[in-house]
Amino acid sequence: MPIYDRRSPSEYEIVDRWDVGIGWLAHPNETGHRTSHAVVGADGGVWVIDPLDAPGIDEELAALGDIRGVLVCSNYHVRDADRFTTRHNPLPREIADTGPIIA
Repeated sequence: MPIYDRRSPSEYEIVDRWDVGIGWLAHPNETGHRTSHAVVGADGGVWVIDPLDAPGIDEELAALGDIRGVLVCSNYHVRDADRFTTRHNPLPREIADTGPIIA
């Protein structure tokens, strides 16, 4: 298995789960283990962080609530942020002192 599997995923694996969020691997067998997260904010909306898309992940996210935005923490982590914003259409937002986010 390569360090980063660039093919479309066929599965995902939840690797973290807590009351207000989840973490998942879109390619559980890759060596690099790129983990994506979703957390519920103070307003009850869900923020998806450095996401990699995978079949079925939207159902996991829906169980947390409505998507408010997609955060990209590094230009190396853009990944599938555009797919999530296209599907969930969150309103554009900015976070103080960190610049615009993809939303």
